[in-house]
Amino acid sequence: MNFTINFRQVRCLSFLILYLTLSNSVLGAEDHVENTNEAVAKSWQQQNVGAATPALIKQEDGTTKIEWHGGVTVDHYRNTITSASDKLGTNLNNGYFVTTQAQSDLRAINPNGAVNYFQLSATTTDDRAVLNHHYRQINMMQVGRVGEGYQLALGDVAPNFSNLSSAFGARGLFGQKQINQTVLSGYAGLYAPSWEYLDSTVPRQQLLKEVQGAKLEQSFTEKLKVFVTTLHARDRRETADIVGLPATALRNNSVGFQWNDGAYQLTGETAISHFQQQNAQSLSGRASLLDGAWRGQKVSLKAGYHDLEAEFSSLSQSAQPGIRERYVGGDWVASAWLSLGLDLRNSQQYTFASFAGAAKLADTDSGSLRANINLGASYPGWGITLQQTFSNTEDANSNISRKDLTSAGVSYATARWNAAFTYGYDEVTSQANPAGDSHTNRWQASASRAFNNADELSAATWTVTTGLSANLETQKLVYGLLAGEETRAFTSSLNVGAQRNGWGTLNLMVGNGFNTRMLNQSTLRMTTVQFDASRPIGEKGGVKLYWRDVRRNIDDLLLDTQEKVVGVQLSYQI
Repeated sequence: MNFTINFRQVRCLSFLILYLTLSNSVLGAEDHVENTNEAVAKSWQQQNVGAATPALIKQEDGTTKIEWHGGVTVDHYRNTITSASDKLGTNLNNGYFVTTQAQSDLRAINPNGAVNYFQLSATTTDDRAVLNHHYRQINMMQVGRVGEGYQLALGDVAPNFSNLSSAFGARGLFGQKQINQTVLSGYAGLYAPSWEYLDSTVPRQQLLKEVQGAKLEQSFTEKLKVFVTTLHARDRRETADIVGLPATALRNNSVGFQWNDGAYQLTGETAISHFQQQNAQSLSGRASLLDGAWRGQKVSLKAGYHDLEAEFSSLSQSAQPGIRERYVGGDWVASAWLSLGLDLRNSQQYTFASFAGAAKLADTDSGSLRANINLGASYPGWGITLQQTFSNTEDANSNISRKDLTSAGVSYATARWNAAFTYGYDEVTSQANPAGDSHTNRWQASASRAFNNADELSAATWTVTTGLSANLETQKLVYGLLAGEETRAFTSSLNVGAQRNGWGTLNLMVGNGFNTRMLNQSTLRMTTVQFDASRPIGEKGGVKLYWRDVRRNIDDLLLDTQEKVVGVQLSYQI
């Protein structure tokens, strides 16, 4: 496969999709099949993770219904910081501060069921530990329309097209249109860390990037979907505060499929890219993914092959170039009380050859074996987990590094009690860095108890929970000048919580711990106390008082730090 689409074609295709979406939003599309709405709703959820999906509800009286949901939270607090080395041990600041967070979701439901919406979330503060460059920040902003078979959004958009093309967040325009079994999607905008980055309210450490892309997906049957994607991105020169940053341009085209036949799933994608950096040699790369799975009543299997050349580029955060890997795995429910699992993987990491040298290669074999044991009716609530993992890596200089981890745990769970204990043992060896060879022991234990007034006829109106946890890790070096040196890290905490309907909640956490250091250095100790109490005010309001006292590296002449925070939080939901 060797095909390219230039920047002008990408832009024209993107705006063609947006035009189709806009035209549909004006004319309406009440004659689409029912699964069109489901597909658009699913796509909307992918673009707006965590936000409520607009529902297409036709108004019986033919009027437009307005809905507004939102809320505001105001924190007024005081920080008291004591540090032996000024700001080295903490990022908090002394003084009184106010932080306000607000969110709004305004919707207009039209007579034909289409939904116009405007969503906004923002933060303002005078605390530079919260926002270190400016006093305000837009966390999320989007205005759009969702109708039968189409979607249009302006603002924060996330064109999650595929693993090898576009899967990122941008500030711009997104549109989607479904015609029978064909779905067209397109976007255009800017890739920037935040809204404030666009107008230089905050320092710019990188160039602004113009991005455009499109996706065409065709469902041939209920089981098979095929898609093609294309994208173009290029930096705007001299848009960063750092002078002389080289501008780049990227083209990426991909084709893929999804096949789902009940117990069988198979997905695949292949892509090509062309990357050009200012005053540098261009790079062209290829990438392919193939993943399959089968799930039976007691056995499930999976396998896959991924090959991403070091020269490959995309706008997908999950596509890491320079990886060639293959894997197999499976789970087996052997009986009512035993389930087993196995995963094996071979990964090769490499860089492209250049004038500085040949491609470097690291070859890793890894795997894990696990077992879960349910002790069943004889010992209700009890369970055992066992796991063994390993990784063996050979670097470009034929040095071998190996890591083995073994763990075993027992747990107990009922309606009121929860308890767990886990032990783990790690061995790490490396021919490239033998001074880091070590043996590590880990112990983790926890227990909690719940008290309430629930009975068989009524739910609980009050609840009290208590919990205790402890963790200990010891590490001993086994090679070199520091052989035999051991460090220990310990943490423990006590948690108490109480809640009563109509009254509010109380939470208390007390913790301590220590870290020992090698060569007879002093032990670093720490303590933590946290308390908060909240109470509702009416049906929509609330107030919370909180206090926190954290002490780290106690008695160390350079690192000793104490942070005290006391504050009140007021909230109101619309």
